[in-house]
Amino acid sequence: MSYIVIARKWRPQKFDDVVGQEHITKSLRNSVLSGKLAQAYLFVGPRGVGKTSCARILAKSLSCNDAPTVTPCGECPACREISEGRSLDVIEIDGASNRGIDEIRALRENVKFAAVSGKYKIYIIDEVHMLTQEAFNALLKTLEEPPEHVKFIFATTQPAKILPTILSRCQKFEFSRIPVLKIIAKLEEIAKEEKISIDKEVLFDIAKISDGSMRDAESVMDQLASFSKNKIKPEDVVSVMGLIEQDSYFEFVEAIKNNDAQFCIDLISKLFTRGKNIAKFLEGLLWHLRNIMLSKVMKTNLEEMLDLPKEVTEKVIQQSKNLPMQELVNIFTEVIYTQDMAKKIGSYRIPLEVMVIKLTQKVPSGEKNPQESFVGSAAKVVANKIKLNNSGALFAAPKAKNKDAAADISAQAIVPEAKEPPHDDNTPAAGVQLSKEEAPEAPKASFDTLLNGWPKLVDAVSEKKMSVGTYLKDARPVELREGILTIGFSKRALFYKEAVEERHNQKLITDRINELFDTMLSLKFELLEDLENLSDAQDNKNSDSGPESEFLKSVLDTFNGRVFRKG
Repeated sequence: MSYIVIARKWRPQKFDDVVGQEHITKSLRNSVLSGKLAQAYLFVGPRGVGKTSCARILAKSLSCNDAPTVTPCGECPACREISEGRSLDVIEIDGASNRGIDEIRALRENVKFAAVSGKYKIYIIDEVHMLTQEAFNALLKTLEEPPEHVKFIFATTQPAKILPTILSRCQKFEFSRIPVLKIIAKLEEIAKEEKISIDKEVLFDIAKISDGSMRDAESVMDQLASFSKNKIKPEDVVSVMGLIEQDSYFEFVEAIKNNDAQFCIDLISKLFTRGKNIAKFLEGLLWHLRNIMLSKVMKTNLEEMLDLPKEVTEKVIQQSKNLPMQELVNIFTEVIYTQDMAKKIGSYRIPLEVMVIKLTQKVPSGEKNPQESFVGSAAKVVANKIKLNNSGALFAAPKAKNKDAAADISAQAIVPEAKEPPHDDNTPAAGVQLSKEEAPEAPKASFDTLLNGWPKLVDAVSEKKMSVGTYLKDARPVELREGILTIGFSKRALFYKEAVEERHNQKLITDRINELFDTMLSLKFELLEDLENLSDAQDNKNSDSGPESEFLKSVLDTFNGRVFRKG
């Protein structure tokens, strides 16, 4: 007899053999025993979790010589024919290659005929979402009121593509990904029966690769058994499947904690030399950090949440004891930034090495205390308000001939430029007694100055922190009001907005604004639907040379004044 692959040889033959889908098998058992069978079932879930296997088992339960039964014998002609895919009463159809209306019309004609040997004629349609809309519509009436001897079982990985009218006529069962520990237990059973020597560490690696799919896990073990002649070692999994060892994550995080940049960079070099997928390494590192954080906060159900072997869980808990939560969050954030930057520049090695240097060498960003920034910004806003209120406006805004010009001019007030005597920091603002620390200079930059100097600001921020500068390239100044500069992001840039909203990033931006424009502002960030249109409007405004602009210029020249934006 020819060799049968493990995935086929160990395919579940009864409900008890199905791994990790107890909520499904219990419902199907009860339906069979009670005789309350639906005319159509829809099995939904990822690949390799038991959808088609459960469909066949249900078909056996209704076709076996002992039917109805929840434990089909597997020996009678009906059970053997269903297992081998040659039953005349259980018709398996591939939805991908039989997706047209003609195939469904033929099905509608055939359902009229009674079963050959059993009580039911059962149609199993795999990947049913591949049927065309016309085919679905042709199936509707038959699906809602089929002959009593007909049952439909549909299986799909993409339920969103199925018409709601079809869904409403089926009993839907959601199959879940199989937990790692249950996959390991099943693989241990298979390895024992197949006389395959394999370490538990290898079983864990296989289960992680399979991503919740029992079939994938069995296929990987079959491949490794062939490669290693039934003696699978950890290095076999690494070399054949391109895996990154779990210990690498423990060692990497430990080296970061100990500020050992040399070890981390050597590890990165080894990963590149061995052709490892660095994107997968970063993803695995995020999962490892997530496990450490959960182990610090979870009081119960930690094993269930981590879904790791006992010995690995114990190592995670031990490592979490020596890592403060703030440091974990910092590493987590830097890994996310590194992923984003690597995608932008098309390379992973340099961003990853830069991340290691930042985390291990504690590279200062040149930023001051955030609290000092807040106090200083608030004081300057107050002083700005005082000076504006004392100076007053010379002219009201002139009437404009069109709406756009009116909106532009109404936002401005013309103020005479006072000849202020020189003073030092001890000179209080007019009408207000302020101490030396409370008397900052009024902002000198207008909104137009900030808008025109935005590219310079982005470059200045990029020199200090490249990721923040990158985020600001997709942003635009929107408004300057009462010492608060509103910066707009497009709806697609939610991640960028959330990143620059972090306190240390805001501090970095305000410091660069102070250096370039000699002003201190508070920042506000918003998501805007029409950011591109706003940018075009601002550019048009800056290049405006209409009669209103000429009028303003002449007034300013006559009265030796300057323009303040309101607020």
